[in-house]
Amino acid sequence: MVPEEAPRLTPRCATCSAPLAPAMRRCRRCGAQVPSGMGRREEVVFAQAVIPYCPGDPFEGQYILEESKGEGPLGVTWRARTTEGVTVALKILSEGMLPGPAERQGFVAEYRALLGRTMNRVACPLDVGLDKRGAAYVVTPWIEGVSLRALLRSYKRAARALQPQEVYGVFLGTVEAMRELHSVASHGALYPESIRLSDQVTLVDPGVAAILPQPQFGKVVVTFEDVAAYIAPEVRAGRKANAGADLHALGALVSELVTGDPSLAGTFTWPGAGDGVEAAVRGLVSPKLGPRAGSLPVLLDRFRAWLGEPVLPAPVAVFRASTRPPPRPRLDDEPTHPRARIL
Repeated sequence: MVPEEAPRLTPRCATCSAPLAPAMRRCRRCGAQVPSGMGRREEVVFAQAVIPYCPGDPFEGQYILEESKGEGPLGVTWRARTTEGVTVALKILSEGMLPGPAERQGFVAEYRALLGRTMNRVACPLDVGLDKRGAAYVVTPWIEGVSLRALLRSYKRAARALQPQEVYGVFLGTVEAMRELHSVASHGALYPESIRLSDQVTLVDPGVAAILPQPQFGKVVVTFEDVAAYIAPEVRAGRKANAGADLHALGALVSELVTGDPSLAGTFTWPGAGDGVEAAVRGLVSPKLGPRAGSLPVLLDRFRAWLGEPVLPAPVAVFRASTRPPPRPRLDDEPTHPRARIL
């Protein structure tokens, strides 16, 4: 008797359950990374057979989801609106960051301390909670503009480098925002994805990573290639992110803005910068907190003396338009029965 051939299953995104083609590196719907070895069926992670959140879905009776902005190290971000019509950013945190109910409930309880605060350069949280599946979510104001990561990628495609005054503008704006935030909490996950540019620098996802339990956060975040160099060695080793980790990230930020590489693996050269700039940048990424804290005022003084007035990169609006993906067509094999929640 010839054994029956096992049915061929369609690979689906582990984040949003959308069908995946063998050559895909990212999900077309939510932007999540596709596991390597996608072509080999046994290496594919299949999502549960449920329907994901889609644009237009209600969320916890308070929000309407409008557009998925993709997956980052902390989770999936949606542009949403409240039932009163206010646009907000709604981030559903990765289950890998908060693997159990106790961790999720603890995160929500601790993060509530940041609610109700207002800062000029920080997108302070408006709401935090657990959805019906038990996943933690955070709601913050929607910040117009473009992420620094998107800007850097668009500059790279255009073979355009940031000018020294633009590097100074991004760095100084980030430092000023960080000082505001450090009056109540550390950021914990400072990298270009969490820096938004408009007519000023604004930090998003404030304090989320500083509350996330270890060692989960350190293990998960370093798997994202673009941000691994921003994570301080003590966080990689399992300690919670704090203000010292934010200083380390500032050093990696300057390195990427100038050289395109946040790791400072080679020689840091910046024509015209003068003596002391490389030493100050390397001091920020020192394994010890003392050199980090002492290097920040030195670097700011060097920038001020050399460059005078800072400016932000421009034209932001033109480069933002070039980073938007085309509208997603409906997939042929998407289920059409009533939607159920996945995230």
